Amino acid sequence: MDKYKIIALFGEAGAGKDYIQKSIMKTDWGKKYLHEIISNTTRPPRENEIDGIHYHFFPSSNAFIKKDLIEYTIFRNWWYGTSIDSLDINKINIGVFNISGIEQLVCRDFEHRIDCLPIKVTVLEKIRLIRQLERETNPD
Repeated sequence: MDKYKIIALFGEAGAGKDYIQKSIMKTDWGKKYLHEIISNTTRPPRENEIDGIHYHFFPSSNAFIKKDLIEYTIFRNWWYGTSIDSLDINKINIGVFNISGIEQLVCRDFEHRIDCLPIKVTVLEKIRLIRQLERETNPD
């Protein structure tokens, strides 16, 4: 049985996970061999975020949980997660996850359908804070 292959980027907010993912996906290698995972969320879009590009935005947790989720978490009363239909069996999938999501990918059985390589992204605390403050007009 073929397995889904996942590169799971994780780290604190503002560490550069999304930047790394987007940069890799712009390369010829990334375009040929990788598939960008687009996660689901119930939180409202931030400034300049587009449904289906940055996230799949769901209006409620009821709509969200109807997806076939391989991992999920609740953060600040918003649901975040990845559905199996957001993966490509023929490519290496790359996405941004929190530690709870990675634990679910690694520890849950999924009928042995997933190989996951977690990669922690770190940056100096000062740089991380500046990135977070500059990310949006009213950061939470």
